[in-house]
Amino acid sequence: TVGIGEARAQGVPPATTTAPALPRRIVPGDTSLRGARLCADTLVYALTGFRDGDEIPVGTITDILAREEGDAPRLRRTMSVQRGQSRLLDSTVTDMQTLAPRMHFSVQPQRQLRIEFTGSRVRGTIGPVDAPGVAIDTTLRSPVFDSGNWDLVVRAMPLAPGFAAVFRVYDLETGMHD
Repeated sequence: TVGIGEARAQGVPPATTTAPALPRRIVPGDTSLRGARLCADTLVYALTGFRDGDEIPVGTITDILAREEGDAPRLRRTMSVQRGQSRLLDSTVTDMQTLAPRMHFSVQPQRQLRIEFTGSRVRGTIGPVDAPGVAIDTTLRSPVFDSGNWDLVVRAMPLAPGFAAVFRVYDLETGMHD
């Protein structure tokens, strides 16, 4: 073992330690994102619960990602959750190049949500399935990603050693989150 003082005496430069880089803030349109590499796919997950060591089937999640090519390529994602007789549907449209959200539609047994994103503006309605919804109209400080697609943002990042990032998502019920 050679100490730092001994290493200098022997002409060996001292070991340097560098602090980890601060995470890069990713926003829609960031040049590091590669939304075009996201592939169309259908995934089906089994929902299971455990009680007293027994595995109990609870339902399924079907996640469909489709690519819509054209002048403004988009990603359309439809996620459905089937749990007994209850079904939840969540559908989003995202700009393929920038991953900026365009639309989010969600139907649950007791609630319906429809929001549209235009830059940092979020407009739409939320309310019971069988009645008119309450209007939503807010302008955020900056453009954000849709909380329903956070995993697509991660999949579009250049996940290489040393890469660190943080990004902000908007969730209608809980607001913005990093």
